[in-house]
Amino acid sequence: PLTRLPANKHQMHDQISAMATQHGLFLLQMKHDLSTTLWHLGDNQHSLRRVRDFPTTQWVSFTRHTSSKQVYMNVKKRDQPHFSFKGEYSTLWQSDGTAAGTYKVADRMKAEPEF
Repeated sequence: PLTRLPANKHQMHDQISAMATQHGLFLLQMKHDLSTTLWHLGDNQHSLRRVRDFPTTQWVSFTRHTSSKQVYMNVKKRDQPHFSFKGEYSTLWQSDGTAAGTYKVADRMKAEPEF
């Protein structure tokens, strides 16, 4: 059976991005109001878990590091198009396979344009 995200009346406009890892599938659901929810789907495909909600002021995306193959979440402030706080996030999972819920946002701004 398919696992469904909780329904909302605007869901047809939601954008979903997924990243497969050795500890299951992580989903980013960007909603119509531009808020984002991170979900984790475990190995048994039935344990869909809401990990974290992000406000509309943050842009969230996945990056898979080329050499280490680890996946990071990137978080940028939406209201600053040419400067962003690079979120130095912990990897999405801990060594025991649980999703990482803690993170630290860099406290300095990096002057690098976003393309």
